[in-house]
Amino acid sequence: KGYEEVFVRILVPASSREIRAAQEAAEKVVEVIDKAAKDTKKTLGEGFDKAAETVGGPGGNLLAHDDNSTMPTKMTTVNAMSGRTASTRSGMQHGAVIDTIPENGQGTMHVAPPPAANAHWLEKYRFPLRDVHVKKRVSNSVVLHTKLGELEQTREIIFETAREAIDFCNEMEKHHRIEEIRSKKRLKAALGGIKLKEKGGKEKIKFLIEVVSGTELPAADLTTSDPMVKIMFDGKEVHKTKFISSTLEPVWTIKHDSLCLFTVTVQDLFDSHDGLTFLVQDFDKFGGNETLGAVVVPPREVFLAKGERVEYPLKALFGHKDFCTGKLSLRIRRATEYDI
Repeated sequence: KGYEEVFVRILVPASSREIRAAQEAAEKVVEVIDKAAKDTKKTLGEGFDKAAETVGGPGGNLLAHDDNSTMPTKMTTVNAMSGRTASTRSGMQHGAVIDTIPENGQGTMHVAPPPAANAHWLEKYRFPLRDVHVKKRVSNSVVLHTKLGELEQTREIIFETAREAIDFCNEMEKHHRIEEIRSKKRLKAALGGIKLKEKGGKEKIKFLIEVVSGTELPAADLTTSDPMVKIMFDGKEVHKTKFISSTLEPVWTIKHDSLCLFTVTVQDLFDSHDGLTFLVQDFDKFGGNETLGAVVVPPREVFLAKGERVEYPLKALFGHKDFCTGKLSLRIRRATEYDI
């Protein structure tokens, strides 16, 4: 079953040039939609109108597929918290918007409005709902605690009226309640019948993670690399090994910081979506480390790991070069009293 993920977006007023650009983009979108509709109608002939009435209902919207079939769609607009603007202490005007995005394409298809629908506003920040919390409200002022990767900040948003500030806080509270229910359902589905010691996923688990070795790693420095491994969880670094000089077949040991303890609640583990990410990088003393590839171990696999040595192929991260080679061997298990 698919679940929606909720985001909170901070919008800033657009400049005249940006507004014109958005309107031009909207016009192009309309042109593409009109052309697609004409081409589809031409292909299907008179049966098109009949299909529209049968499938989408009178006046139903239809979306053309690559195979020239059609399906009903539901047009939705972004729900702004207020039609008025909100400003920060610095005088920069902001508007806060709550938006929901389906995790998969099942169910009703939601089509975003043309860019011109929000042409006077530009998205400056986007935060998952779980990373935005209302700290306090004083009259028409709302103080938010936000997290973006490893960066945590406190932001104050000033609404024009206290009523608008109250409405925003109520909307945030409502979506946090819904997200909590959703999160529990995701956890139950992910566990697949596994029984936990504590209800609600609050049980804390300590894992012992070992970075064992690399095989046929990419050569970042002509014929060799200086590989190291960085372990990430939910966008944050939890551990990194030392690098091993001039090898494509590294074996990390205790002296290379190959072991680490990692503590997490069951709920946080399964809410992370990606689980644990292992970045294999080429160490560079004078520049940025180059990423050679990555291994992602899903939450369920981490949860069930028994300490077996598992070899994973390296995959390219989005936006990084794909070297099409390399493997990383890992061991993950529950830590015991002798490991701590």
